[in-house]
Amino acid sequence: MKKFLNLSITGAIAASLLMGCSNKAEVTASSPATQTPTSTVTPNMSPTSNPTPTPTQNEKGEAMMKLESELKQDQSIKFITWSPDKIQVLYFKMKNAETGVAYLQKVGADAQQIVDIPKPAGFKWNNQGTAFYALESFATGKLGYDKVSATIYKVSDLKQQVAGIRAYPDLLWDESGKNVIFSTFETDKNKKVTAWSSIKVKNIETNSDYKELKNSGSASVYFKLDRVENGGLYYKKINRDDNTSTEEKIPIN
Repeated sequence: MKKFLNLSITGAIAASLLMGCSNKAEVTASSPATQTPTSTVTPNMSPTSNPTPTPTQNEKGEAMMKLESELKQDQSIKFITWSPDKIQVLYFKMKNAETGVAYLQKVGADAQQIVDIPKPAGFKWNNQGTAFYALESFATGKLGYDKVSATIYKVSDLKQQVAGIRAYPDLLWDESGKNVIFSTFETDKNKKVTAWSSIKVKNIETNSDYKELKNSGSASVYFKLDRVENGGLYYKKINRDDNTSTEEKIPIN
């Protein structure tokens, strides 16, 4: 009997211990207080850390069209000329019937005044949008061929790079955006009549002397520039006497 009681007591104690261990294990597995917290890294969303949103193409296009509309509504503004990337525009704001003030304006920014030009005749950007020339009309030839004076500016500082290029108005930029090509006229010693026409090039980076590419050698022949393509200049050679023309090509460099 004593042996039986000892066994019963021993079994009860063992069962109690097993139940206690089981309950403890359940608490350990289910209690949030005993779990190791997971470290989660979240991005800093404070306003000062966010970059400025980049405008979408649609937003840029809308801003460009809005500026163009505003410029066109001003009757005193002439020769609106956009850069190749459409983010900056040149124009003349006429002070009176003869003189215009040249401006450069970037989309979303204030206009920058460049220079006053009498009898303005337009602008022409290079393909890179880094430089342009402004044209002033100064004479009309005996045969009705307008002549202009071109002044070249860089966008970076809006300072004159080259001034006083006297030419016909069909000036061209080369593909590098560093050379201006133009057809001009030469006069005799007395400077009374046009003696011959020539095609010249001017490098705005080196500001070197004008380089002559072609000379007509005759007062009866002049050149009309067409385009620059694959390093070559295409132009028309026109004979005033019989009004005939031929297309020719010469290398620029």
